[in-house]
Amino acid sequence: MLCLVRQADSVIIEVEVDSKAKGKQCLDKVCEVLGIIECDYMGLQYIGPHSENLWLNLRNQIRRQLPGPPPYRLQLRVKFFVPPHLVLQDITLHYSTLMFDEHSSKTDCVQHLLTKLRWRSGGSTDANSNNHNNSSDETPSDEEGQQVSIETDRTTMIHLCQKVLKEHLLLRGIKTNAVIYQFLKEASELEDFGMEQYFVKNRNGETLRIGVGPTGILIHDLNLQLKHNILGSEYS
Repeated sequence: MLCLVRQADSVIIEVEVDSKAKGKQCLDKVCEVLGIIECDYMGLQYIGPHSENLWLNLRNQIRRQLPGPPPYRLQLRVKFFVPPHLVLQDITLHYSTLMFDEHSSKTDCVQHLLTKLRWRSGGSTDANSNNHNNSSDETPSDEEGQQVSIETDRTTMIHLCQKVLKEHLLLRGIKTNAVIYQFLKEASELEDFGMEQYFVKNRNGETLRIGVGPTGILIHDLNLQLKHNILGSEYS
């Protein structure tokens, strides 16, 4: 039975498993291909009948959870975000960074952390690069500004590019792995780090965003104003 597993960077991995295979067997094969030994942090998702992302139950047979015949399409995701000092493998840190990058637009990121995120996702992966002028007052070009899609206002984009450049210069001489570690350390301190986001309507028809994560449940309105904060200890 063929399973097509998409990574966070959209690269597809083809995995052959037995027709009665359980989700754990598929996940183990994917992690083996990628060299990931910390499989317990990872999970597989599939698209549900209402176009929602659902977690594959690793203890049940795959074919009993997914509709239709194979090949089955799945997505490799970090299921349990943990502080970076508890992670042993660089590749696990890499996937955690990709997942945070993917969901950053849905989280209430502080500006300096968002700046670091955009520096990484902008294509610069070597903190030791010497391709920039030492002046932190250098103004990015129009082309650089156009590549930043966080804000539509051009002045705001250029200002953000300047912050990204300044962050890049501050990181000169630091190894890339150390930069990733520090970035994830700061990200893990965010209130909604590692939370799955869902949009629902209450009885009054108001759309709310519910974040479910390891620390509890956060309920925001669409303006990101916190409505309720339910700690995990209150419902465990």
